[in-house]
Amino acid sequence: MYEYLPYPDVASDERYKKITARLVLSHRTGFPNWRRNRRSSELSMRFAPNERFGYSGEGFVYLQKVVEKITGQLINDFMEERVLKPLGMTHRGYVWKPFFDANVAQPHNEEGKAEQKGKPQQANMAYSLHTTANDYARFVTALLNSTGLNKYYKPNAQPPGSTAQTFFQLRHVGPLFLLGIRHWLGTNAHRHLFLALGRQRRFQMFYYGKRDS
Repeated sequence: MYEYLPYPDVASDERYKKITARLVLSHRTGFPNWRRNRRSSELSMRFAPNERFGYSGEGFVYLQKVVEKITGQLINDFMEERVLKPLGMTHRGYVWKPFFDANVAQPHNEEGKAEQKGKPQQANMAYSLHTTANDYARFVTALLNSTGLNKYYKPNAQPPGSTAQTFFQLRHVGPLFLLGIRHWLGTNAHRHLFLALGRQRRFQMFYYGKRDS
């Protein structure tokens, strides 16, 4: 990615030049999830790229910048054109839209009290996508059936330089699933399975999909 767009935030560490898009998607960049001071222009690496798994939102921010540089489009416009519209996802966006107010989940604290909902005005590929369960199901279905997406898209069940066994021991995940690009992938008899889970402040998400072979 460095060849397309040098990253001043981590320029003092030459190791970042080895980061590729695939390493971002498999969370092996060496970046932390987020820098300690989110307002700082300095980003420190935790380990060398592709050394091991380390969940990182920072990696997706860098990838977003690279995609915007290559395409000349803002990431929200690019995703609308290449993914969201082709898949028929009508209730979605990386920036807040007025009609979201009529159908939005409110965050609640540990005491069950509603809190103010953040409304992103700038796209962030790591966390700002808003959509409905029905629309997101369209995306998951496209992943399962390999339809509606770029013909070169292919989930990677096991990133280079790692073993599923090592990963599962560290993450305490059952032996069924393998680490994939942004998803958990696995097989069981004649079924292909995958799931994804995430957490962002007061919100959590989880989905599970299977396809019979």
